[in-house]
Amino acid sequence: MPPFVALFACLTFIAYLLYREYSLNTKCSYALWIPQLWFMICLSRPVSMWLDPYNIITKMNTSGSTIDFIISTILVLASVVVLSRRNINISMILRNNVWITVFYIYCGISVFWSEFPFDLSIRFIKNICYLLPFLIVLTEKDRVEAINKLVRRSGIILIPLSFIFIKYFHEISRYYEAYTGKYYNAGVSYNKNGLGSLCLICGLFYFWNIMDDLKNRNEPENKKDFLTHFVIFIMTLWVMYLTDSATSSTCLLVGIFIISLTRFPVITKRYKAILMLLLFSVIIIYISDLYLLVFKAFTGKIGRDTTLTGRDTVWEVSLRGVSNQWIGSGYGGFWKQDKTIKIMNEIWDTPPNQAHNGYLDLYLNLGYIGVVIFFAMMLSAFREISRKIIYYKDFGGFCVVYFIVFLLYNITEAAFKDLHPLWNLFLLMAIDYKSIKGLRNNYLDEGFVPSRSGAMA
Repeated sequence: MPPFVALFACLTFIAYLLYREYSLNTKCSYALWIPQLWFMICLSRPVSMWLDPYNIITKMNTSGSTIDFIISTILVLASVVVLSRRNINISMILRNNVWITVFYIYCGISVFWSEFPFDLSIRFIKNICYLLPFLIVLTEKDRVEAINKLVRRSGIILIPLSFIFIKYFHEISRYYEAYTGKYYNAGVSYNKNGLGSLCLICGLFYFWNIMDDLKNRNEPENKKDFLTHFVIFIMTLWVMYLTDSATSSTCLLVGIFIISLTRFPVITKRYKAILMLLLFSVIIIYISDLYLLVFKAFTGKIGRDTTLTGRDTVWEVSLRGVSNQWIGSGYGGFWKQDKTIKIMNEIWDTPPNQAHNGYLDLYLNLGYIGVVIFFAMMLSAFREISRKIIYYKDFGGFCVVYFIVFLLYNITEAAFKDLHPLWNLFLLMAIDYKSIKGLRNNYLDEGFVPSRSGAMA
């Protein structure tokens, strides 16, 4: 099939699915397209790179471009207008999410002991502003459906496009290593890890929906939904396979396994015990990886590079650049400081700009104090997410699975940072905008009644 015929067929397919999405009777407003556009930019590539698709990676300006700044400013200002009309209660958000607030306050304060306080202050303010579009999702009348639409639309648009780009448009979907010439598929993203994150989010979401469709297969409308979800899920698996992102692939398999387990009654009736078991399993896996090299042994068994593509070297070398164990190098300051750059340049021609481990990255930038605050935030988020099983039913179960996969993902990648789609989706699930009482009344009004046992539906 000629490439442009395939692209036209793909766009027609996407338009049809979006039309079906639009025709559904939902309580989501048109303002949801503001965070939708921003989320798809985070999942794919900056607008400037879309406008100049033939110079991906090699000419990427890491400081951003004028067009990207204009687009992001428009989306932020539009978000401010929408939120002002909705009379958003900022004090309630801060009060109900104490540890998230403390974490961001500490990040903001930490820029002052970095080597570049002015530049990092501007970056921090920008990243805070970029969170505003996602507050629109939390203030929707039905925020569960809003989050569902956010991910569903992203999958409908970005997964088929990645499928077509990888198959027919290699010049805009591949990038090459400078010295070996080896190519990697990036699809709609700008590198394989970005595409892996897209596939991980969509793969978990669509598999969860497939399981729900099978449970309610007697309803006529679910047959159409099942076909749509199944087709996009198969595309996601194919794109994930071609991406060759070991971290995302492993996390997707773990997530699919956990989702499958949640369909057994013995699991759903004892969800609290199972949640704690899974959470402790993540902690044990991470500790085992640090001290027993379990993950390295596993990668060797499945034929992967036992050095995790050089990650263990990055971890070892990064620790040499630690300037202060307690407070770190400041928000985003470790990889910019002269000491780190000097150490990295002695080993690599193209030095890394992250530790490929979210927990280590936190330590390098924020020190022991930042790590303690972060884990307090994670425990608070886990508590909030686990509540959703009672009040959000099936969607709450998906949130818990995503939370566990998110923690695992950060063992070999760094996603605890703003603008990363995995982090943004985590915040949408973890932030408590309404009190539990208000949340309960809201869902009772919509006809949802939590089970007395607290079991997942």
